[in-house]
Formats: sequence, structure tokens, C-alpha cells
Amino acid sequence: MISKIYVVGYGNLGKHLSEYFIQNSINFGGIFTDQSISIAGIDIYRKSAINLILKKGDVLFVTTKDDEIASVIHQVENPDVVKIYCSGSVSLETLSTISNCGVWYPLYSFSGNTSIDWNKVPVFIEYSNEYVFEILSNLCGELNKEFHVLNSQNRKQLHLAAVFSNNFVNACFIGANEVIKENESLKFDFLLPIIQQTIEKVAIGNPKDCQTGPAKRHDENTLLEHSIMLKQLTSEETLYKAISEYIQQKFD
Repeated sequence: MISKIYVVGYGNLGKHLSEYFIQNSINFGGIFTDQSISIAGIDIYRKSAINLILKKGDVLFVTTKDDEIASVIHQVENPDVVKIYCSGSVSLETLSTISNCGVWYPLYSFSGNTSIDWNKVPVFIEYSNEYVFEILSNLCGELNKEFHVLNSQNRKQLHLAAVFSNNFVNACFIGANEVIKENESLKFDFLLPIIQQTIEKVAIGNPKDCQTGPAKRHDENTLLEHSIMLKQLTSEETLYKAISEYIQQKFD
């Protein structure tokens, strides 16, 4: 049913997704990007060549930034090309005038050359019609990949939760590193066991039941001391106070 699969965009997701298709012997047509790249054995096209290359039966995976998704999809002139985007926050309803459109959203953090174990990546799909659903379900079958059907509103809510649990948590790691980086006696590695313990605890229990620390205990002396220690790190002090206030509100 699928002639070839193409990817537009070669950021972190585009790179990992292209490799995933190739490693699983998917009939991969190439990558559309305006970056100057050369990859052995892979055809690279300029984005402006989309309508010269794509034909009926092809599937285009759009991995660009969210605010570029609509313009890329509207660029595709052939209505028989299936257009799939990978965003958690763009509603399918905003592309209601586009035929054969869908979502294949991998809920994961894709960065740099970090290896991805796709067996651990949950995938959520949405589709404009049954033909697109069949394309997506068949593709997941070829990849031996389970998927969940999720509408746009639920997907956006899940994406928001992912921002809290991944992006914001990593921002706290940045803050932790800022606190200790000038002290030669301290290493970020010292924090890895407690970071791992945090993940293990929330994997088996309600996050609220796992909360500990001075803010939960309303330990005002420690909170004040920490605030004083952060006086030279204004961004981290602001973050510390905001999160501490949030925790205290949850445990009043």
C-alpha cells in the first residue's frame, strides 16, 4: 500500500526517525531538508522539491518545528500523498481542509546522538480518515510497534504533562549543576543515584505520595538558608522559590 516513506526536516526527531525506518527495512525514499548534509546511501532533497518527488502512495513524515508543520503540509499539492506529522501540540482539526492527513506522535525526548530504544517509545496516532488509519496501523505493524489512538485534545494534554515531567525536570537538573559547578569537590555524578531513585519511586507510586524535602515539611529555616545560598544565582533562586511554593501549596 505504501510506495515510499519520506521525512521532511532533519533535526533531532527527523534524524532518529529516518534511522529507525532504515534500520527496520522500511521502503525509505529520502529526506527533505534545506540543510547542507550528505548521508551515504540516502537521497537528500531540498524542501522545494517536494512536489517533484512525491507521488500517489507515498507517505511524508513532517518532523519540523510545530509552527512550520501547516505550511509544509499545505505545500504538498498531490492530495493522494499521505501527510503525517509528529507533534504533540498541533491539533488535527487545524488541518481539516487537508486530505489524507494524520499524526504519529512518539512521546519521547530526542536529542543529539543519544541512542534511542524504540521499544520503550510509546506512539500515539490520529487520522483524518480510515485510509490514513490503515496506513499508520500497517506501518506500525511493519515496525512491530504498538500504538494508541488519541484525539488531539488528549494528545495536547499528554504533551503538556510531558513538558512538566521531562523538560521542566531537566531544567531543574541544569539548576542543580549551576549550584555545584564552581565547587571542585562536588560532581553532578554524585546526584545520579537520587535522580535514579526518584524515577524508580514514581514508576510504582503516585508522585504526590513520593514527595519529600524541606518544602513539603514546611522547614522554613532550611528554605531560608537555601534562599540565602542562591543569592548570586538569581535564576535558580527564582526557580527554587517557585517550586517550593508549589510544593507547600500541595501539602498545606
